[in-house]
Amino acid sequence: MYARRAVTKGPTDQIEAAALPKVREFPGYRGGYWLVDRETGEGVTIGFYDTKENLDASRAIVTQLRDSAVQSLGGQVLAVDEFEVTADTGQKVHRSASHARVTEFSGNPADFDRSVRILIDSVIPAARSLPGFVGGFWLGDRDTGKGLAVTLFDSAESIAATS
Repeated sequence: MYARRAVTKGPTDQIEAAALPKVREFPGYRGGYWLVDRETGEGVTIGFYDTKENLDASRAIVTQLRDSAVQSLGGQVLAVDEFEVTADTGQKVHRSASHARVTEFSGNPADFDRSVRILIDSVIPAARSLPGFVGGFWLGDRDTGKGLAVTLFDSAESIAATS
């Protein structure tokens, strides 16, 4: 499984409405998240694809859709990254999640596989005991050692209790 993350600034709810119906039609698209930081106006979009080939094949049209939607709404694209899904808690899309914590990290690419093993053996089991935790996924780039952890919670209170 593979994922693309885009960070945007602007009216993210309108960006989602403009792009989502088209994205759902892409071969291999398995779902996604549209996350918004209401304080900063930044949005994080994460789309999942079943194979690297389908992720790659969607790149040009997704870029065109995103850039067009963001530009027409007066926003801007701050960053776009692509990752391998290195670990998750099961299903990619959790409908009961209302809040998310997005954490960026980086490490030595030579330690990538060892880090994934620690994540699966220690981090995910510990996360499952957090109040209101409903799931999560961890994305990584083997070449750069850069990654993203997205943990999902059922309420603002639950996410605040785990800070």
